[in-house]
Amino acid sequence: MLLRVFTTEITDPFLNLATEEWLFRELENDAITLFLWRNAPCVVIGRGQNPWAECNIKQLTQDQIPLVRRTSGGGTVYHDLGNTNFSFMSMKPYFDKKTHIDLVLTALKQLSIQAFSSSRNDILIPHADNTPRKISGSAYKESKDRGLHHGTLLIHADLNRLNTYLNPIKKDLFAKGVPSVRSSVMNLNELDTTLSHDGFCDALIQSCMNHAGIKSTLTHLKKEDILKNALLLEHAERFQEWSWQYGKTLPFKHCFTQQFDWGKVSIQLTAEKGIISDSQIQATNYQEVFECLQKRLLGTRYEIFDIQKKLVESLPESFPREFMNWFLEKVC
Repeated sequence: MLLRVFTTEITDPFLNLATEEWLFRELENDAITLFLWRNAPCVVIGRGQNPWAECNIKQLTQDQIPLVRRTSGGGTVYHDLGNTNFSFMSMKPYFDKKTHIDLVLTALKQLSIQAFSSSRNDILIPHADNTPRKISGSAYKESKDRGLHHGTLLIHADLNRLNTYLNPIKKDLFAKGVPSVRSSVMNLNELDTTLSHDGFCDALIQSCMNHAGIKSTLTHLKKEDILKNALLLEHAERFQEWSWQYGKTLPFKHCFTQQFDWGKVSIQLTAEKGIISDSQIQATNYQEVFECLQKRLLGTRYEIFDIQKKLVESLPESFPREFMNWFLEKVC
C-alpha cells in the first residue's frame, strides 16, 4: 500500500475542488491519496443543499464572496486561509472513515492538542462550560468502487465572517434537501498560537506514514501545472457555472406577506433548479400590475439582479417604491 500526498499553494476554491475531483477520478488501486489544501474566503455548500436556506446570499454578493457547491453531501462551511482542508481518497475496500478521523486525532495529539470525535465524525475540543467546541467537520462521496472523505480544520479562521455568512436571513422557505447542523465552534489557535497550516499538514502526513508503516510520495501541485490539465479545468469550469452552484438546488417554495398602507400583499414563489416555475400574488389593490408581475417572473433565476429587472419592467414608475425594496429583501 502506498500513500500519495498532494499539497498545493493554490487558494482558488474552484481550482481546488476541481483538483480534488480529478484526483478522485484518477485513483490508483494500491494507493491511498491525501490532498491538503486551503481556500481564499468562500462558502461551500453540500451537493443537496439549498443556498438560500443555508447562507446569507445578500451579504455574500455584497462582499463578493463566492458560493461553491461541492460534489459531496454534508453541511455548509466557511473557508478562508485560517481553515485547513484534508481529503482522503481510496479504492474500496481500503476506504475507512473512522481510520481517517483517527489519523487526524493522532496528528493533533502530536501537536499536544487533545481532541475527540463525535458519532457524526466531527472533531471536538472539551470546553470549560461543558459544551464541546467543534474544530472539524466531514463530508463524504462514495461510488461503487471508491470513496472520498474530506474535512475542515479551524486553525485561525475568521469566525465573525463565518457567523455572518452562515446565518441566513429568516424566511418562510419550504425546501427539500439536507439542512446543516449548527454547532459551537472554535479556532485551535485559542489553544496554541503557534499552530499553523504547515505544522498541521506535517503532523498529519507523519501520522499517515506511521499508520501500518506505509510508504509515501509527496507531490506539490503548482498552479502552472494545474492550468495545463485540460480535464481538471473542465471540472473547475463546471463548478463555476450558475447551473451547478444554484441550479442543482432541489425544488422549493417561498411564501411571504406584508401589510402596506395601501393594502396587503401575499406572495408564493415556486422554484425548480433555481428558476421560478410558478408565482402566485394575492393583493387587495393593483391587481392588474401584480398579474403582469406574476407572468414576468416565470422563468426568472432566483437571483437578486434578475428578479430586480423583472420588477422594474413590471411596476409603473408611480408604484410605491417600498414594495420593490421589501420584495428584494425577502427573496435574497
